[in-house]
Amino acid sequence: MKEFRAQGRYVVYLDETYVNESHHAQNCWQSPEERGALSRIGKGNRLIIVHGGGELGFVSNALLIFKASSRSGDYHTSMNFDNFSKWLKEKFLPNLPSHSVIVLDNAAYHNVQTNRKPSAASLKNDVATWLRNNGIQFDESETKAQLICKVKEADVPKTYRIDEIINEAGHDVLHLPPYHPDLNPIEMVWGDLKGELARTSVGTPLGVKEEHLRRLFDAYTADKWKKVCEHVMNTEIKYMTNDHILDDRVDHMIISLAGSSPDGSSDESDFYSSDDE
Repeated sequence: MKEFRAQGRYVVYLDETYVNESHHAQNCWQSPEERGALSRIGKGNRLIIVHGGGELGFVSNALLIFKASSRSGDYHTSMNFDNFSKWLKEKFLPNLPSHSVIVLDNAAYHNVQTNRKPSAASLKNDVATWLRNNGIQFDESETKAQLICKVKEADVPKTYRIDEIINEAGHDVLHLPPYHPDLNPIEMVWGDLKGELARTSVGTPLGVKEEHLRRLFDAYTADKWKKVCEHVMNTEIKYMTNDHILDDRVDHMIISLAGSSPDGSSDESDFYSSDDE
């Protein structure tokens, strides 16, 4: 990321989120005389939202909102590689500035591999085919277990189908490290939009929420995007700074321990017995 920023590349972040039909604010004002808003027990149907943006604001004409086909607890079950790649090719990539850098999180459909290593559950013929396609020597008489060992030892870089689609369009890809939503400013954007929706559309049906969401997306300014991107850039700087501090401290500990004797002195003779001398 540091190299891309130094090159002046435009960085754009994309992500998916959801809104339940029962979406509401977590807190509200009420008095002893007047009851506050009540939340529904059930979550109801949900809308899946897919979008992306950067310091210039949301990518034009790229917003995707659709009703989920599943009520499972994980909204990712309503999105898959085919749907995501179709949106990426038809609505997102054509509207990006040239030579952009696209930042992705680690959702499963972002990381579908093109040359995935076979596992112990794979058929022996499939394991042999993978080894053959990757130029790895093996004997046809070897057992499946032996072939799997060769697969595990093979130094074959991982390649991803989404990365290939993005690269073919003339852009680069960065995958966020796991469990680091603080490096994705769109997470803060989701918080702003969903918070505003919760405050202003209490008790409305899903269709009304969708219309309201679209208006909120249209009204979300590039200035707001710039602020959350600056916040993430400051977070990146803190991580890089702390990383150097950690390296320096670890190196100092290694040097100190290597140069010290059990009693804390640096006399090398203390490490030898009288017999050695």
